[in-house]
Amino acid sequence: MLLGYVDMTLIHERKCVQFQPPTHLNSHGANVFQQQLAAIESQQTDRWLIDMAQVEFIDSDGILALVGALNLAQRKGCRLTVCNLRPSIQMVFEITQLDQVFDILDTSVAALGTSIAASVQPIVPQPVAV
Repeated sequence: MLLGYVDMTLIHERKCVQFQPPTHLNSHGANVFQQQLAAIESQQTDRWLIDMAQVEFIDSDGILALVGALNLAQRKGCRLTVCNLRPSIQMVFEITQLDQVFDILDTSVAALGTSIAASVQPIVPQPVAV
């Protein structure tokens, strides 16, 4: 079972880190996501992209993990973008007013820019141990 992965891609000599959180951002999934963040925290990056396409469920622990990621990105001077929200997850963002806090885009291609995204070669997803 794939728990989540971190994809680091060099884009125009600037690093963009793409996170794919687990399908359930509950207490366990939030812990996995926080491990993903810890794995890249010390690296110099310019942009963090959280691809939520596979996220089917999010609760308060997941929301706290995302807010923590946003705070960490801001401290590091990174731009954090969330993309590919399913309608049910989009609703959670709207109810909690996180849609007013996060930079949210429909697709990862839009987040990276079409010309850049076309040249990105994804790295094979690596499971994150819990």
